[in-house]
Amino acid sequence: MVELRTALRCFLAGAALTAAGCSYAETERAAPEVARPAHDQQAPQPSRLTAEQEAEATQLIAKFRSRDSQAKWDAVHALAALCKGSPQICRMLEAEFASDDAAVRQAAVMAIRDAQSEAVDSAPRVVPLVKDPDRGVRLIAIQALWQIRAPAEIALQPLLEAMGDDDYEVSQSVAEALTAHGVASPAVRVTLTTALRSPDWLVRRCAAQALGDIGPAAIESLAVLRECLRDPNADVRGWSAYAIGKFGAGAKLAVPDLVTMLGKDVAPNRRAAAAALGGIGPDASEGVPALIEALKSPFDARVRRAAANGLGDIGPAAKAAIPALEAALPEPVVGECAAEALAKIRK
Repeated sequence: MVELRTALRCFLAGAALTAAGCSYAETERAAPEVARPAHDQQAPQPSRLTAEQEAEATQLIAKFRSRDSQAKWDAVHALAALCKGSPQICRMLEAEFASDDAAVRQAAVMAIRDAQSEAVDSAPRVVPLVKDPDRGVRLIAIQALWQIRAPAEIALQPLLEAMGDDDYEVSQSVAEALTAHGVASPAVRVTLTTALRSPDWLVRRCAAQALGDIGPAAIESLAVLRECLRDPNADVRGWSAYAIGKFGAGAKLAVPDLVTMLGKDVAPNRRAAAAALGGIGPDASEGVPALIEALKSPFDARVRRAAANGLGDIGPAAKAAIPALEAALPEPVVGECAAEALAKIRK
């Protein structure tokens, strides 16, 4: 984690952070406005809650403690709608973050999450929940940080530290959130590449997934991801193959590494290697003989199916596989994929 935190400090110190923005969307939400008089540029001030509105919000929040799940989620949705244009509702929800009841904390942060960018001012109060002892609260807090479009200088450090969460679903959400930032920011992609060398395999796995989800924009991480194909942890190897396949033709240099994985790794990773070769496309023609061998393998039907799909994605450059694919047509598990591959190759 030392390398990761060092990279993060460098990132936060750079000007790229401000330039990159922090929206989850790939494009900026804000558009340039026509010049207006100064008094027209002032943001409208939200009106204060009436006593009736405050009482309604209080009653809805009280339903967070209900044993009736439907009543609880109805209250969440209603409060999310009320948050829009009413920062006071957000403050009332934030007060529930300190509840001793995990279900209440979860419901409160869910309402903030569902309010999306209207609740962006709540980001600093959401951050501590990323380390909540309850995995459900952590999961929703992580989702909230990118759905409310939390500023990068607030969200990135806790997200990077959460990469080592040992709950798989939480780790998946961290990867999604980091992907959102990484699409916009080269500096985040550099930080994720650095994380591939973390001593914590959970961090390495999460970084590989995020880089793959970013796609070709993260191609600069290819060299380190190729090293990760030899990682001692099987999950890290598998997600690294996944990432490489998402880079497309630019990942051609990784074809020999993927061929090695296809020939001798555990079954899930052999499937990932076959899919990655297909993701690289015609430039992975060097891997066609290995995919043919995998297609003929008697051990795992899912590996054989992945091999057929990979050959199809390589396309006409895989015409040497036509006899093996034709031989696989009668098989119940592999036959349909073989037929689809043949159609692509014969185009």
